[in-house]
Amino acid sequence: MTPKLRVEMGRKAEELLDEARAAMDGAAYLIGFLDAADRPVMDLEPDCDGEDEPEEASAQPVTLAPDRVCDTVHRPTRRQMVAAYRRVGAPVPANLRGLFGRAWA
Repeated sequence: MTPKLRVEMGRKAEELLDEARAAMDGAAYLIGFLDAADRPVMDLEPDCDGEDEPEEASAQPVTLAPDRVCDTVHRPTRRQMVAAYRRVGAPVPANLRGLFGRAWA
């Protein structure tokens, strides 16, 4: 390895270390920012020390909805799809036609 190559590798290593330090500083700043944003609601979180603290637990925002009903998906029938194509004057696709190519079958 030539001395010139060693110097170049050392310079590149320093650049990479500087980039890594900058990334770590950015991550530390982001963590601090998110902690500061979370600070107003820190007292709403129940403690995990086994004590009963109903006032904190009742102040928690609702995150789950057990009575939520799944959305039903309405898929039109073949006849409805064919009627929609005919209504706008578009050709009926082959997958909606009958066995012998008739759209009304």
